[in-house]
Amino acid sequence: MFGEKMVLNGYSEGIIVTVDKIRLPKNFIFRVNSLKRFEIKKFMFMASLPYNSAKIIRQAIQKSMLKGERVKEQLCRISLFGISQPLIEFDENGDLNNPSYEVRVIENKQSYLYD
Repeated sequence: MFGEKMVLNGYSEGIIVTVDKIRLPKNFIFRVNSLKRFEIKKFMFMASLPYNSAKIIRQAIQKSMLKGERVKEQLCRISLFGISQPLIEFDENGDLNNPSYEVRVIENKQSYLYD
């Protein structure tokens, strides 16, 4: 999630934050959990966000041929069956079509879903 230091310090009381919500495919979670060589598996799942981001940016740059504004134009043409989300697509503004996040509040040195 987000940093433990942020939650535990006294200055963050009452702060509302948004946190990426990762929707990993169940077969991916099963495969990772079955690997004995991963001792700290819970941290590995966060790596799916920058992994998917790098793949998408790479595709957009390749298709735009490094022409500034064309990178953004290419985003709305990219569909990626990702690890962090089942399907990643963008609108004409370059924003995610189906963003997935949680709104949380920090109270009493704990993080809770915000209603």
